[in-house]
Amino acid sequence: MTDWFTENTSIVWSWAALIVVAAIIFGVGRGTQYQQLGVGLLTASIALLVCMAVFEAIWQAVVKWLATDNGKETPKSTPKHRQRGQ
Repeated sequence: MTDWFTENTSIVWSWAALIVVAAIIFGVGRGTQYQQLGVGLLTASIALLVCMAVFEAIWQAVVKWLATDNGKETPKSTPKHRQRGQ
């Protein structure tokens, strides 16, 4: 999972920026007619982040599980169709 973070730092920073902007809108909108908008944006951005993280963790686990072949990991640089003929 840490490899994913290092490869996709721009995605992680964009999620952090989205949550910060939603928190700012929530804080500024307290007591106004935009309070529900702030709550909705903050809740949706955090929920989407959590769902995407869980999906990515499951996806990486399945990919790693399928990449093993009789206990040996296949190299990532060689496509599967080329490995069959060897």
